[in-house]
Amino acid sequence: MADKEALEATPAKGDESIPAPKTKSEAKAIINKMLEKLQKMDDQKHGGARSRLPKARMLDASALESKDPEHHYCYVNTDDEGNLQGHADDGYVAVPEKEAEAAGVRVHVGETRLMRVPRKVYEEKMDESKRLNDSRLKAHRAEVREAVAAVHRELQKRGYDIPLERLLVDE
Repeated sequence: MADKEALEATPAKGDESIPAPKTKSEAKAIINKMLEKLQKMDDQKHGGARSRLPKARMLDASALESKDPEHHYCYVNTDDEGNLQGHADDGYVAVPEKEAEAAGVRVHVGETRLMRVPRKVYEEKMDESKRLNDSRLKAHRAEVREAVAAVHRELQKRGYDIPLERLLVDE
């Protein structure tokens, strides 16, 4: 029984008891200390330097994305008409100004315009892009394999019996 009471009285590992603040300044000091600790934990979790660029904050449409997870939002450069038309062809539409303002997001930032597309269309486009990139990365391997096979055939014609796998270096 005494062991059970001792176990309950012992704080769990990592559990720090915080004394109740007696004054407002003590409460602020405790809150600031906790904020610093949380910030340190966040910095360890998310590597790299924090973005201090105002452009990163200006082009942040996460408030809209959190309210409307069914769409993907991005800013499109309107200086290049082909870029704007390409996005429109891919299904992007301009976000109404009232909707963006209600979420606290800017519609125009310099030459850019906030646009959105259904998330399903966006994910299909990203999957297609990944498949294309993978095929491009693997294409050179097929070409190398064909060239090595030609060398292998030529060596066999000249009387050398070297296995194809030995000629082919696989990364």
